[in-house]
Amino acid sequence: MDSPFERMERTGLWRKAILVLAGALFLSVVLSSLFFIAHQENHDCIGEDCPVCASIRLAVQVVKQAIAKMMTVFSIIATLTLPILYMSFATDEAASPTPVGDKVRIND
Repeated sequence: MDSPFERMERTGLWRKAILVLAGALFLSVVLSSLFFIAHQENHDCIGEDCPVCASIRLAVQVVKQAIAKMMTVFSIIATLTLPILYMSFATDEAASPTPVGDKVRIND
């Protein structure tokens, strides 16, 4: 009898679980950075060396980098999937039955 871990390995659930966990972690980092920026927007700044301002700048950089990485991933996915979708629609049209393909005889 297989253990639950062996079944998860055989069915590929580990990869799916890791992808879901990585996505949730990515989303939580971005959302927590955005909430921190919104919460500390009107803080009492102490000047040029304000630690809160430094933290806000760091959070803004995290959000900018996350957006850049998401755009890169989406463009790669679109580049790979759009030709496949186009090819699948093109083959569906070419494979559709026509009277000529079915050798239908047309009498006057």
